[in-house]
Amino acid sequence: MKCRYERQPTCKARKWLEVFSGKVVYYGTVMDVLVQQYPQYVSLAWGAMKFLFMSVINHDEMTKEIAKAYSMIADLLPRTDFTLIHYPTTAMKEAIAQLYAHIILFTSRAIRWYKKGKISHAVGAVARPWALNWKDSVDAITEHSRRVESLAKVAAQAELRDTRLEVKVLRSEVQSLSAASTTAHASMMRLLEDLSLNGKQVYELTYKTEGLVQEIKPILQTQKKEITNICLSTLAALPWAEDIPSPKLTLAFCSSMRRRRRAPALKLPELATLNSWAISKQSTLLFVTS
Repeated sequence: MKCRYERQPTCKARKWLEVFSGKVVYYGTVMDVLVQQYPQYVSLAWGAMKFLFMSVINHDEMTKEIAKAYSMIADLLPRTDFTLIHYPTTAMKEAIAQLYAHIILFTSRAIRWYKKGKISHAVGAVARPWALNWKDSVDAITEHSRRVESLAKVAAQAELRDTRLEVKVLRSEVQSLSAASTTAHASMMRLLEDLSLNGKQVYELTYKTEGLVQEIKPILQTQKKEITNICLSTLAALPWAEDIPSPKLTLAFCSSMRRRRRAPALKLPELATLNSWAISKQSTLLFVTS
């Protein structure tokens, strides 16, 4: 709509009128002083001219301010989307929704203004100038954009605080691990020192024990028989050793068991004959020879 409005043909007189109107209004205070000299003749003419000049200036201001407002909105929307993606809180969503609502209202008013004719623009430039009819909408958009930025700053500060707390917790954990590592290292060094000392002691004890064994070994070899007899007599004197048979009975039992193992085993045919005799129900006679 704005592009179509700006593509409409304009004459050179209009451009010069805009320039001339700006200069005349700039020096309007001087003209007001001059008009007071002859108010009955000049005031009406000067008032009409001033009305025309203000209409031209207000119309030019209207188009420029609308363009500036949309330039601001174009810069504002990407930042708003970025903020909503990173901080999707309830308060942020409400603030952005209100901001979008004001932008939509401003856009609808701008579209209606662009669709009006030249006469409506001329009358509206004087009756409803930018400062009275449009500036409040732009101020509302600016205020809500500042609110969104304020909420984003608060959310960023909250994230920064959470990050600082996490860093603090990690620092305490690292310090605890460092202290535990130092303690473990000290314990390991003491253990290595103890093992070194124990190794020396074990080596000395082993050396002394080996020497003592070498000294006792010849004595044991000379008194082996006596020690054996003492051990046997000690075992025989125990209460549970009374049921042990005498050596003679033990020798006889072992000899009997040995002879049994040496006896010839029955062959398979003989075993079959013996089995038939055992299960037979008739009266039979079996001769066994040895």
